[in-house]
Amino acid sequence: MTIKQAFILWSETYSVGNQTIDEQHQKMVGLINDFYVMVRNGFVYDEAEKKIDELIHYGESHFSFEETLLNLHNFDDLENHLALHKFYQDKIDLLRAEFRATEGECIDEIFAFLKNWWLGHITKADKEYTDIIY
Repeated sequence: MTIKQAFILWSETYSVGNQTIDEQHQKMVGLINDFYVMVRNGFVYDEAEKKIDELIHYGESHFSFEETLLNLHNFDDLENHLALHKFYQDKIDLLRAEFRATEGECIDEIFAFLKNWWLGHITKADKEYTDIIY
């Protein structure tokens, strides 16, 4: 049986009011969903590892763009926002290392982290800058 169901459903309520950032968030959700569907339809370690790396690299690119934009708009809570991004990067790096060390046994922990962190970050931390970057 092939699983096609999305792990995270995008909602317009996640919009931060900036088209580029919204598109980047939607792409990240899409990458997470692709990863989820791929793993649930047959775990292939090497392919899963490539997807984790893709998620890490896209996250870095998104954070760089967002941080530059927030800096340009003098976002007053930039330091805390940067700390949230660093927490994510450190945690996903640790999960990738654990994935490698356990040959994928922590896959459910990775999915839980990705879903909880991204939805929490978008709906809380990113919503704090919606008045300045529309």
